[in-house]
Amino acid sequence: MADLNEGRIDLPRSRARLIAFALTAALLFTILGGRLFQMQVLNGTLYADRAVAARTVELALKAPRGLIFDRTGRPIAVNVPSWTVEAIPADLPTDARALGVVWARVAASTGSRAATLRQRLNAFHGSPYDQVPLLRGITRDQALLLSEHASAIPGIVVQVDPVRQYLDEAGKVDGSLLAHVLGYTGPVSQGQLTSLAEHGYLPDDSIGKDGVEASYEAILRGTYGSQQVERDASGRPMKVISTTTQAIPGRNLMLTIDARLQRLATDALTWGMRAAGVKQGVTIVMNPQTGEILAMVSLPSYDDNAFAGGISTAAYSAYLRNPNQPLRNHAIADIYPPGSTFKLVTGTAALQEGVTTPTQLWPTYGCYQIPGAPSGQCLFDWNRAGFGPLNVQQAFFRSSDTFFYQMAVHLGIDRLAKWAYTYGFGKPTGIKLPGEASGIIASTEWAQSQGRPNVFTGELAQAGIGQNVIAVTPLQLANAYAALANGGRLMRPMIVKGETDRSGKLRKAYPPAMIRKLSASASTMQILRFGAREVVTSGHAFNIRDVPLPGALSGKTGTAEFGTKHKDGSLPFHSWFVGYLPSRPGATDATLEVLTFSYSATVPGNVSTEVVKYFFQKYFKVQHDYRLDPRTLSLLGGN
Repeated sequence: MADLNEGRIDLPRSRARLIAFALTAALLFTILGGRLFQMQVLNGTLYADRAVAARTVELALKAPRGLIFDRTGRPIAVNVPSWTVEAIPADLPTDARALGVVWARVAASTGSRAATLRQRLNAFHGSPYDQVPLLRGITRDQALLLSEHASAIPGIVVQVDPVRQYLDEAGKVDGSLLAHVLGYTGPVSQGQLTSLAEHGYLPDDSIGKDGVEASYEAILRGTYGSQQVERDASGRPMKVISTTTQAIPGRNLMLTIDARLQRLATDALTWGMRAAGVKQGVTIVMNPQTGEILAMVSLPSYDDNAFAGGISTAAYSAYLRNPNQPLRNHAIADIYPPGSTFKLVTGTAALQEGVTTPTQLWPTYGCYQIPGAPSGQCLFDWNRAGFGPLNVQQAFFRSSDTFFYQMAVHLGIDRLAKWAYTYGFGKPTGIKLPGEASGIIASTEWAQSQGRPNVFTGELAQAGIGQNVIAVTPLQLANAYAALANGGRLMRPMIVKGETDRSGKLRKAYPPAMIRKLSASASTMQILRFGAREVVTSGHAFNIRDVPLPGALSGKTGTAEFGTKHKDGSLPFHSWFVGYLPSRPGATDATLEVLTFSYSATVPGNVSTEVVKYFFQKYFKVQHDYRLDPRTLSLLGGN
């Protein structure tokens, strides 16, 4: 067998090359070892921190929402724990069939619809690791059922979150008593989030949607904190590492509203509406001296707890379909002709502008001939026989239409409008509630906005009695009479009295604010206050004069026609009554005023007068019942 190494020649080895290779290898290992020593020993803490940082994220720490109390310290808006079903999109099954099973299980466990769950998830735009609220306010039993089936519903979690709960004067859950005042909280919409994200709002945040909850959102919300949360390799939150910034709770508010008075006013208005078949009504109770709203009732109402807990589409649609618009605060958001209550403006203007004097007598008529119109074109008085000669005070308490037609025509539209604006009509009062309307005051400018050079003479005459194009909110009218009652100070209506501690004790009071001092003279205002007293004592306001009250009740009735004529040629009408309670006739010390408006109250009696009468009876605990049936004017209760 041949030797394979036979004939091979070994080359001489280079010692220098071997030494160079060894030195190079030693140098390389020294460098690598030194680098590892630097990374693991010298800079080990630094790189460990960086590694942790790569696995952490800073998340918002929500602040508890501020509480709301009534003026006596009763809690009326609180936070209670609530169970919320949320989805983490990244953890949901990708297979359509498996995802359908998840939706079906959640829907069956919560009594909801799978389509609704899908809809809410699809409406979300954000990180796939964010938790998307699907259902709020599920029951404890439903939450436990979902937890038991957690392995069968991947991507679904049940979270305990605070939710708003609204209470009544007795501390019972009641979302209708103060719904239009408090409003409610609800999820931030996608449209809102676009503009609010820079202010710290989150996709699953709640926000005030109406009432005080909306107008005082910045105060009630508080300031969110932040915390460092460790994530796993896929980016899901695992545990809280540290709290970077503590959350600052929202401030607590005290309303000017007295929940007990709100109940009395609601009960009185509910009775009057039922008695007369009225579908919409408003009652406002306020302090003329400060502008504080003590009660604000708009009926029909709605349940703000239903909104705070997450209202169903069917329930919300039912509210929207209701022709009586329960979601609207009729006290501030709707405008109506004020009728004879507007004679306060016309009487003030006539005296101040020199059209008449306190003692000057003017003829009144059954029907007032419109100047410049063909003979026979006249405007009727509610009293078709007329009243004979009257001065302004007599005309005010007798409520002569033809007297005030004449005053308006002699004033001209712009001088009448000037005094309407002075009393606060034609623009929002500035109350801190969303959705307040401005109203309409006829003027040359208004006519030109309608495409004509001026108002017609007939329109001008009817403006003098608060008819035709004149339209006001109930709050504007209450505020105007408050200015009469307090001696001429037009106050800005207040709905929030100040800020409290957690127990409801007032810590920071918000001061009342005056819009303006009326430029009417003291004598003019006094004449109209005496007239307002005689509205009650003359019997024009029916038997409200007989109710034993601790003061000299004064006020004004109003009947305002609107809409289209009935078959008999008559028009439907609204009814108004506004009354305030000074210590004596003409005094300016009243601290209680009540206004009621009744929509389409087409009955023989003034429903609003009966409602105010009933409120006073309940408020002052009058034992005898002086109410009249608004349909028959017969005394109720036989007492």
